[in-house]
Amino acid sequence: MMGVPAERLWSRRTRNSAGLPAWWMWGKTVKERVGSAYVEVEKIRKSAACAGEPNAGVLDEAMIKLEQSRRDRAKWREWGVSDGCLSCMPGSPSFWPNILEIPNCNLFFPAFLSRRRLRSRQGSHVITNPFPKAVMQFHSEGAGPAPPVAPTATPSEPVSKKRKYRKDKPWDHAGIDHWKVDDFKPDDSSGPFLEESSFATLFPQYREKYLREVWKAVTAALDKHGLACELNLIEGSMTVKTTRRTWDPYAILNARDLIKLLARSVPLAQAVKVLQDEVQCDIVKIGGFVHNKDRFVKRRERLIGPNGSTLKAIELLTSCYILVQGNTVSCMGGYKGLKQARRIIEDCMKNVHPVYNIKALMIKRELAKDAELKEENWDRFLPKFKRKNVKKKKKGAGKEKKPYTPFPPLPQASKVDLQLESGEYFMGEEGRKRKRVAEQMVDRVAKAEEKKKEREKAYVPPEEGGRPAKKVRGNDDDDDVRALAKKVKKQSKMGMKGKRKSVS
Repeated sequence: MMGVPAERLWSRRTRNSAGLPAWWMWGKTVKERVGSAYVEVEKIRKSAACAGEPNAGVLDEAMIKLEQSRRDRAKWREWGVSDGCLSCMPGSPSFWPNILEIPNCNLFFPAFLSRRRLRSRQGSHVITNPFPKAVMQFHSEGAGPAPPVAPTATPSEPVSKKRKYRKDKPWDHAGIDHWKVDDFKPDDSSGPFLEESSFATLFPQYREKYLREVWKAVTAALDKHGLACELNLIEGSMTVKTTRRTWDPYAILNARDLIKLLARSVPLAQAVKVLQDEVQCDIVKIGGFVHNKDRFVKRRERLIGPNGSTLKAIELLTSCYILVQGNTVSCMGGYKGLKQARRIIEDCMKNVHPVYNIKALMIKRELAKDAELKEENWDRFLPKFKRKNVKKKKKGAGKEKKPYTPFPPLPQASKVDLQLESGEYFMGEEGRKRKRVAEQMVDRVAKAEEKKKEREKAYVPPEEGGRPAKKVRGNDDDDDVRALAKKVKKQSKMGMKGKRKSVS
């Protein structure tokens, strides 16, 4: 026997007619169960024969048990389970993995014993499954044949540690669209709710005017789903709650998203779409990514792009509506698109430009159209961008390294230490004053000498060169005089020629 005794796991009152614990019978094989039922029938017959008054009810009940045991044995044989497959006791390590493989273990264990407690009894023992994979859930007489089981990996195939205890899911196949949301109609509701659910949210003061204008339309939209709403202008809050007419239990969560979007400056015409089952919303908080306000504003503008072009590209690729307002980004669309939009927004605030994610999404969209590449890994097609960081200057790069000394640096000298070193500490107050005045006089005389030298520099003649300066032949004034004389002479000659012509 291993671990805790069976009496601690099961009730002490669970005992059979022979006085043995119930787990003794459950631990026997199928063949032994039939034999014990047969022995019990024979005992009842003998006791009835001795007493002379046969108890028909007790005998019939024993016969029914015997017949049931025989049917169970035939059923297990039909499924390929041998008679000795349950020969070990419940305390044995090999018993617990074996019994867990039987789908209907209530044949051997009471209903209050859960599979989780059975698994906790396995310990660290790793035992292969002795049952064939065709073992199915027990079906009573008239229930029809057992349903087929999905094919599973044979014990010979290597199974990873991660998938060691994984079970097959025959109800889950490739044809199921996990993104699809089934419609919920008023006929599906069982009646009014027992409790009232409500949600409230605050809104900023600048949204008060708009909310007062559109609140009638909000009330009408929620009334179609049997929901009530309230606008409290004193507290600055919006409240939605269920009524007796509410038929969709999830509608109150959609209404909660509606008032959140209205508080984040989403227009009513767009926000009311969140009441549809195929539309969800996600409000991304971007205020905590960057602590520097100027840097935060730049990255938020980078998300929007010039004239909103970047934001429009993200909306087209993710099929979502996106609105940037203050420290939040409101997104509306399907689950898949919201997941992509959130990743792009968070990466942008982490200093990753949105154009990289946009390019990757465009490539994925084109690859999804190709039937051959649809089910393959796309990592080889996606661009891999290397992050280029500007290397920062190392601290103390320009400082000269001092020679190593094993001794710690000397403490900085205090004022008293300096006075002791110069001997001023032992002077009286008058002596210190005389010394201070003498130092001031020396400084004053030195400064006066420097100023005097600066003033005398203006009267010092410049130094003359050793060679005499060369005589300049030409002069600008002489050239001008010569040019003027030539001009006058030329004009006088022209005048003399004119006079001669007139005389002749």
